[in-house]
Amino acid sequence: MKKLYLYPIRLLYPPRCTFCQEIISLTVDNLLCNYCQEDYPLIDDPVCKQCGKQLANDDDLCFDCKKAEHLYEKGIALYPYEGIIKEALYRFKYGGKRKYSEFYAENMYRRLKITGFFHQIDLIIPVPVSKERLEERGYNQAEEIAKHLSKISKIPYNGDILIRKKDTRPQSGFNPNQRTKNIRNAFVTTNQLPSKHKVILIIDDIYTTGSTINECSRVLLNSGAEKIYSSVVCIGS
Repeated sequence: MKKLYLYPIRLLYPPRCTFCQEIISLTVDNLLCNYCQEDYPLIDDPVCKQCGKQLANDDDLCFDCKKAEHLYEKGIALYPYEGIIKEALYRFKYGGKRKYSEFYAENMYRRLKITGFFHQIDLIIPVPVSKERLEERGYNQAEEIAKHLSKISKIPYNGDILIRKKDTRPQSGFNPNQRTKNIRNAFVTTNQLPSKHKVILIIDDIYTTGSTINECSRVLLNSGAEKIYSSVVCIGS
């Protein structure tokens, strides 16, 4: 059903496609134009059974996950981190396109509903950013997605349990071992997890090697969590 009450607003401020930035027709409900929906579909099988990365064959694991031992149970990813999707994520992260969080969260919700672990999730937590990054960007992009996902899924959200205690160097350009060392001890929990919140879904924007999700998982597991899952917008090749 079209949201008719939004039409006057959309006439004054026509929405633009999240990926290509072209103006979207009033008859389109989401924030992706018809062309980009067709040209840039969500990642689909075959995917890595661990991180959710698109695979070119029917292997169970991608190259990175065959070499690494992850602390989280399973992850899903929406899109490959490339082309105009990469540009869209940059606008979301650094260009003030906070509204994109709704589009990403709604796609996550649809994807999560068809997984075998969705019904287990007790709590949604975003990967936290440092105070310096928060001041620089104006918001935490993972937090924006997590809050909207919580709203539409009815799964509780908590952005206060896991905090970032130090501002680490950007992970881009590091090899997997350097990423792990860089992010080590960057996060802490404020208290033990309550018994009703033992299965956690961690939300982030980009997944490359899994070092950030792993470190968050390590800290949460040490604070009483039983299982950790992850959901990200984009995943590296």
